Amino acid sequence: MHPLEYLRSVARHQRADAWSVALEFVDLVAGWGLEGAELSVAARRLLNRRPDAAPLWWAASQLVLAPDPISLAADLRDQLRGELPEILDEGWVVEAAALSNQRVLFVGGDVHRFCEARAIDVPVSVVAPTGVYLDDRYLDRVREGAEGRGDDVHEEPAEGLKIVGVGSISPFASELLRTSAI
Repeated sequence: MHPLEYLRSVARHQRADAWSVALEFVDLVAGWGLEGAELSVAARRLLNRRPDAAPLWWAASQLVLAPDPISLAADLRDQLRGELPEILDEGWVVEAAALSNQRVLFVGGDVHRFCEARAIDVPVSVVAPTGVYLDDRYLDRVREGAEGRGDDVHEEPAEGLKIVGVGSISPFASELLRTSAI
């Protein structure tokens, strides 16, 4: 099966979570040696199908800009599979679906957990796994994608939240947002 056809099947699988889609993408880049125009086209098509997947935006933006995306893909795969930090504070733990310096997005059950904790004044620690810290311009796309999939989405200002485990931020790769000729 051609790598782009494989990615298309991954993107069509609606039940696949954001992490699985991102891991499949970096595995494909590393295993099939995608680079250059083929990599850009694959990233754009996959993001068009799964704009809700913050880890995919994070990985794709780095790979599209990398001078050697094949070797970088192996590093990104290891980072995406990394352990979540241990949180020892009291209170509730909620996972961010995506965040930037200014905003945090919660999706699905984490929306309800966050809102409930706030309503009853329980302290909240927001876990930000590797792959969800994005350039602010990507957050709107993640939000639109999650809402398009029918997920509950809540946005909160990052200021004042205890955020744990923030990895590196994705660069802004304008190539990912181009729609012409792809």
